[in-house]
Amino acid sequence: MGARAVGRWALWLVTLALLCALAVWRVHPAGPVQTNILALLPDHHADPALQAATERSRDALSQRVLALVSGPDDAPTRKAALAARQAMLDAGLDAGSENAQVDRALALYRQHGFTLLSPAQVQRFEQQGAKALATAVAVSLASPAGMVSLGSDPGGYVGRFVAHLPRPYPDFLPDGPLMSAKRGDARVFLLRLAVPEAAFGAEGSTRAANAVKAAEKAVAGACTSCRFEATGAALFSDAARHEARSESIWLSVTSTLLIMILIAVVFRSLAPHLLGFLQLGASVAAATAAVIAVFGSIHILTLVFGTTLLGIAIDYAFLYFSEYWFGRSAPPQVMGKIRAGLGVGLLTGVLAFAFLALTGFPALSQMAVFSVAGLIEAALVVALIFPVTLTRPPRVADHALVDW
Repeated sequence: MGARAVGRWALWLVTLALLCALAVWRVHPAGPVQTNILALLPDHHADPALQAATERSRDALSQRVLALVSGPDDAPTRKAALAARQAMLDAGLDAGSENAQVDRALALYRQHGFTLLSPAQVQRFEQQGAKALATAVAVSLASPAGMVSLGSDPGGYVGRFVAHLPRPYPDFLPDGPLMSAKRGDARVFLLRLAVPEAAFGAEGSTRAANAVKAAEKAVAGACTSCRFEATGAALFSDAARHEARSESIWLSVTSTLLIMILIAVVFRSLAPHLLGFLQLGASVAAATAAVIAVFGSIHILTLVFGTTLLGIAIDYAFLYFSEYWFGRSAPPQVMGKIRAGLGVGLLTGVLAFAFLALTGFPALSQMAVFSVAGLIEAALVVALIFPVTLTRPPRVADHALVDW
């Protein structure tokens, strides 16, 4: 290997190593791979207090895991429901404190009781003034619970407002740590728990899935005739994450095998396999490192999308291989013959994917960086490494498939 070849290999390896080192330096403490689907949505530039309230409400809903245990007999079904609840608690889910949450909500309502007035009550105050409040107090005292709320809600406005709020589980009644309902001849128990982490993250979704599996086993062991069902955003997130991972592996392996078969049939040489693997591996490594260097982590859906990069990147290698094996140019002249086609293909591909970064969606921005970096790396491998590796005239026997 001459000095020119060594210099090209060194230049390529140093640039790729620097990009990977930058990615390692920039990687997020939580890990390089992001699985939270909400991270793909654009940021909100609203009032900070409103954004915090929105995120808190969203997390409270998404972190919830609901489970139903149903069976024909009350006692065995209750035993199975309690066993399922304990199994989910042991797995790391949080039962929370419903009473504490209700008390916090009531305390907030009491602080702003007069903002909860209905339009009719507002009109009564405007017309009657203090007489309207005195009448409301008298009506409240006439009710059985009037004396309880006399100090904090003398007119009963907060109580009436809360009484008209929709009930989250209208068919169920409190039953110790559970909620229960009667449906025909069956007794149904509702379990309400939550994951302590983000429901769409890998840790939270995995914890929820493991907890549900443990609860299902506990129900089966406590009551053979009972039925267990569960739902929650974390469970859907876990299923989607595993599906995305399996699809990414399946697509990558399938596309790689098809490329290998195509190379074997057409070129009938080991060199294209090795150089093709080198180019594809470098492209994926550079693309992943670029995304991590820019965003701190790479989303798993970006990796799934990135499998489409393999089909574009290998086109650059095929362009070189075709001219080298079947063209009329000598090996040192191959790069000059394909430089224009390679440049046009790279420029159009980079421009097409770069426009995705202008959408404002983190998902599309990651895909844009991934694709642009991967295509540039693929072209660099072809321009720097292929000419100093394929230096001897090829010897390929003619065959009908290639001629066709």
